Amino acid sequence: MIERTDEQPKFCVGCVIHKSETDTYILTQSKFITRNCRLIIHFSVGEKLDAQWLTGREGDQSAVLHLGVQHHASTPIQFYNGSIGYSEALCIVPKEPSSFQRFWGRITKPSCASARDDGTVVPNMHFIYNCHHEGTALMTPAPVFHQDGGVSGFVVTDAGKADIHSKLCLKAMAVEMKLQTLLDSDNWRVNFRFLLILFWKKGMKLTA
Repeated sequence: MIERTDEQPKFCVGCVIHKSETDTYILTQSKFITRNCRLIIHFSVGEKLDAQWLTGREGDQSAVLHLGVQHHASTPIQFYNGSIGYSEALCIVPKEPSSFQRFWGRITKPSCASARDDGTVVPNMHFIYNCHHEGTALMTPAPVFHQDGGVSGFVVTDAGKADIHSKLCLKAMAVEMKLQTLLDSDNWRVNFRFLLILFWKKGMKLTA
């Protein structure tokens, strides 16, 4: 879970997507991050560490945060790019200030189209997940775990006003495509290190 320290602390979902020998990288939602804010990562083992924004603006939806240590107790998620069917799925949601809840639910529509703000239809990049949690804003972008332990996708918004328990989720393969775009590389895990070097060479501070 990620804490943003403003006048009043705010919390958001985050998940570890990659670790190197010296660094840890966390995926979260970009609109949560404000300029020059302090970001604190709450790990499930009770540890808290400061993080810095690395890449991803509000228009990108996703953002990546950086920790200058390898967090040994955490395990990076595995992106599941296989076919998604009607099945049970698990979502782990933060419960303020620093605990977590598990929500078992079902994927009720394995594939569906969505529309961008400009009206462009995006086919087959989303699915609908149903669980008994009404706070979709707090869940975004929580990973939805497939039965094999991999992540099928990430919660992005309510699926509709009729059922507050239905969540529209972006498929894992679409998130990987976003990471490839953000980091300008098909092998986005390798490019994290190059992006850090670029910041250091330019003397830039890692803040949004």
